[in-house]
Amino acid sequence: MLLLTLAGVRAEGAIYLDGYQMNVLIGNLGGTFLLLRPGNPAGGGLNAGHADRLREGCRRLSGRRAGLFEGTFYKDNAVRGSSINLIEWRDAKGPCFNINFYTLPGENKKDVCAELESMVKEALGEEMRDYELDYRKIWFEPALISPALPHVQCLAAAAEEVLKAKPVITTISKQDAFVLTNHARIPTVSFGPASRVSGKGAFHNVDECLAVEEAWTGCRIAGNAVFRWLEI
Repeated sequence: MLLLTLAGVRAEGAIYLDGYQMNVLIGNLGGTFLLLRPGNPAGGGLNAGHADRLREGCRRLSGRRAGLFEGTFYKDNAVRGSSINLIEWRDAKGPCFNINFYTLPGENKKDVCAELESMVKEALGEEMRDYELDYRKIWFEPALISPALPHVQCLAAAAEEVLKAKPVITTISKQDAFVLTNHARIPTVSFGPASRVSGKGAFHNVDECLAVEEAWTGCRIAGNAVFRWLEI
């Protein structure tokens, strides 16, 4: 779709088959992550005490931010109560703490970073000097489209017909669909199955899997939505 857009082909909208739980996803959160790189990790590992304190700081900050999701299509977002998370990480530079965070529309990046760094300082105190703070440069943007758009309604109707229940219309966490919605001006709705049957399928984990029946159900819904859209 991006290549077609660059070639001058315009679309009224797009259905992006990347989602979860058969929800109709009309937007996404933004954000990136903050890496805390220890200057001299003992034995190549991370400080367990620091991990506990940072994890608690993330939990508290997530709790304070949960209210920001209220009254919007982000209120049912899966990460509403856990919008700041600590991951013990390792990359080419070695072990580090990864503070993964999500942002809402209208939030100022500098303000969000200041809030995060304040939390880290509170958690680590003077020991914060033992770390280098490094933000990942790719920053996802929040995006949102109207639930009244024809292709959103087609997808919701198709899901209801197959599932025999009204689908949840909500938003997903970070997703690259914002490029189409915000920059190509092609309103994009996302949809996909994940783990409703198998209980597995945590995003990007090595044991990610999907029941065949669930994949087939998702394909039926997507196909039904396209046929409905073409009939308008």
